[in-house]
Amino acid sequence: MPDSARPELTLLIQNVPDTERTKAAAFLRVGSDRLECDWALVSSGDVDVLLHGGDGPDTIPGLLDEPVATLRLVDASENTPAKRNALARPLQFEDFMNALAAAEGKIMGPAVKMAPTPVPPRAPVAVAALVAVAAVAAPIAVAAPVAVKAPAVAVQATSFMLESRGAYRLRRWPPSRLLLGHRYHARLSGFMSVRHVGLDELARLSNVSIADCQSFLVALGTEGLLDVKVVPAPVSLPSPPPRAAAPCPGQRPEIGLFGKLRRRLGLDASK
Repeated sequence: MPDSARPELTLLIQNVPDTERTKAAAFLRVGSDRLECDWALVSSGDVDVLLHGGDGPDTIPGLLDEPVATLRLVDASENTPAKRNALARPLQFEDFMNALAAAEGKIMGPAVKMAPTPVPPRAPVAVAALVAVAAVAAPIAVAAPVAVKAPAVAVQATSFMLESRGAYRLRRWPPSRLLLGHRYHARLSGFMSVRHVGLDELARLSNVSIADCQSFLVALGTEGLLDVKVVPAPVSLPSPPPRAAAPCPGQRPEIGLFGKLRRRLGLDASK
C-alpha cells in the first residue's frame, strides 16, 4: 500500500518522562512499516489514542470526542494481566507497536486490512466442456521432467557468510516474521539501523550473546537486508631500535687496542 493512501491517526502522550516520550517517537519512526496507518504525535485537538503516565488523563484542549483507545504507562511491577491497557515502564518496542496495531484494528476495522487478490473469472461452461471432451478423446503425452542443475550463482545468493572484520547496518527495517517471537531481534535491529556495527560491538551494546547475534545477522544477510563494510586491520608499525646507553659523566669512551697499550705503557698524555 503506498504511503499516500495510508490513513493518518493521532497519538497524544501525557505525564510521562521525556525519555519515554523520545523513545515513543523513535519507535514510530523505525517501526512505521509494521503499521497500516501513519501516526502523528499531537498536543491538542482530536486524539485517536492517548498514552498517559498518571492516575488519570488531563484535559486535552480542543478535544471533541473521547479517544478511541487510552493506554497507561505504569511500572513493571504494576503491569498485571488484569490491566489490559497498561504498558510497562520503561517502554518496550514490541509492546508499544502491538498496542498501536491493536488500536488500528479497533479504529479502522476491516478497512485497514489489505484487499484480497482478485480471482480471474471462470471460463464459460461451453468452452470448459469442449476442453474436457478434447482432453478425454486425445490425451496429451507429457514428457518426463528433465532435472535442471541450478547455477552456482543461485546457491551463493541464498547463503550469507559473516566477514571476519565486517561491520553491518540495516538497509531497511526487517519484516515482522524476523522479529515476532524473538526476544532480542528488535533490540539488535535498533542498533544496526543507526550505523555500521561489528559483531563483537553489537553483542556488547545489546547485551546479547555472540551466537544469537550471529544467527540474526545470517538471517538478515540471507534476506538482503544488510549493508556490509569490511573494517581494515590496524597497521602494526615496527618498533624503533633500542638506543645505546649514554656514557656516564667522566667516563672515557673505548679507544681500541692501541689506545689500551699506550695507556698501559704510560704514553697516554691525556690520562
